[in-house]
Amino acid sequence: MIKIIILAALYAITAFSDTLKINVDPKEPLINENFRVQFEISTQEGTDPVISFDPLNVDVISRQETGVKTRTTYINGQLSTERSVTVEYEMIAKRSGSAFLRDIIVEIGGKRLKHNTMRINVLSTPRKARNILVRAEVSKEEAFVGESILVRYYLYNKVPVSSTDIKKFPKLDKFLKRYHQEKMTAERASVDGEIYTRRVIYTAQLYGTEPGTYTVDPITLGIQYSTRGNNPFNTFGFGSRMGGLRKMTLSSKPVEVKIKSLPKENVPKSFTGLVGEHSFNLELNKNKFVVNEPIELKLVVSGPGALELFEAPKIFTSQAVEEFEKNNDLKVAADFSATKTVLYTYLGREPVNIENKVIPFTYFDPNSLDFKTKNVDLGRIVVAGGVRLGHNTTTGESRTDAKPERPAAEQDLIPSQALTPMYKLGNTYTYNAFKITLILLVVFLFGGLWIFKDAILSIRGNRTNILAELIKEGADYSKLHQVVQKLGHGADMESIISESKLNEASKKELIELVRKCEKEFEMNGKTKKHRISKSTAKDLVKAGNAES
Repeated sequence: MIKIIILAALYAITAFSDTLKINVDPKEPLINENFRVQFEISTQEGTDPVISFDPLNVDVISRQETGVKTRTTYINGQLSTERSVTVEYEMIAKRSGSAFLRDIIVEIGGKRLKHNTMRINVLSTPRKARNILVRAEVSKEEAFVGESILVRYYLYNKVPVSSTDIKKFPKLDKFLKRYHQEKMTAERASVDGEIYTRRVIYTAQLYGTEPGTYTVDPITLGIQYSTRGNNPFNTFGFGSRMGGLRKMTLSSKPVEVKIKSLPKENVPKSFTGLVGEHSFNLELNKNKFVVNEPIELKLVVSGPGALELFEAPKIFTSQAVEEFEKNNDLKVAADFSATKTVLYTYLGREPVNIENKVIPFTYFDPNSLDFKTKNVDLGRIVVAGGVRLGHNTTTGESRTDAKPERPAAEQDLIPSQALTPMYKLGNTYTYNAFKITLILLVVFLFGGLWIFKDAILSIRGNRTNILAELIKEGADYSKLHQVVQKLGHGADMESIISESKLNEASKKELIELVRKCEKEFEMNGKTKKHRISKSTAKDLVKAGNAES
């Protein structure tokens, strides 16, 4: 009986003494790869612990309290409660070898718990194949200024992964970039002889703008995975071998690319600055005009180069043809192919005859290391009416000093005195046709809306429900990125918002929210959820950009 009492007393002392356990996951982390250090504190105190330590050869990224457990026991007629508090630190080591956590002290309820110095062995290469990898892979490691480089960020896994969350997006601010998230299709892939399931997490098209060596920034993922199950194609966590779920944070390794200068010798005057083969198409609304009638020209350029930097050339050099305005529009497809459309508007101020107008466009071919030119022929262009004032010998655009006899081919042209500039609408007949077309379009539009109003209201309701969640619960950086992605394509989130059809107030709110989330992550390693205002949500719904 005495033995039982003594054992019970010893158990009571052991069960309710304050203890501190520290776990490192993984036990031997890789250089430049995030790992976790967990502090598990068992105590009877009801206050939160204060943890301090001195890190050596390791950087602390973030801190969070991952859980609090309470256990109540009844011993020798007394009721006692014990709390278990788990605090997790996310860390990274920038060099291999030994890293240390020194002077570890936990203060709780006026008590001080000490722990011996923790040594962490950081590996340069893994001792065995890892179950989960995050990799950045580039299409080429060397490229010319303005030449496209495709970078894909992959998740490789040998155990079931139930969810992923992008905790830190690559800034890639040393490049001109286009980016989007591709469809996450799983495929089989090999790394160092090991078979994985891989899927694309994030993709970007990059263009170096200056010569030099630059770093492709890593991406950081929050990953939830199963501790059991070895089917590499069980990507999303389904199957009979699922065990307990665990969380981890992984980052890809930085990748360096070299950007080379373009040749500086024998550069044609018609060089567009584009790298890679491109198509150039010029469309003229017609070939015969009268004085003060708009000459409308459309240039369409398509290809792999940095069309964002493409400057449209001057088409007409004659003083008789005045450039009135020029508009640019860039569209980027899901496969990163881009098309830039330039709309020119000229006015023929004087009669002029332009024979066989040919426009050269030159690009640099990185395969042959040479400049190549494509010529686009506009044919003959005639501006009739009024008095011809001379001859331009440099452009091949002729004028005469006397009032000429009108050619038979031009008898159907309207006298210049009867015209007033319509600019983008062309002549009076074009204007009347435009009015009729506009009226018919309005009639059909309202008719279609009335017929399909139920379907439209249903879709609008779904979109409203999606954004109602953001109004009520808020959006972190990852969720905000998904919303912004629906607005279109651009170099970065701010440019996508700025170029969208949202009103200025909504643009301002979303841009400020993006900047706030980025600042939060830089300071704390994570972002809070921020609510979107009702007005901005309504604007997103109205624009039809909120998709499930």
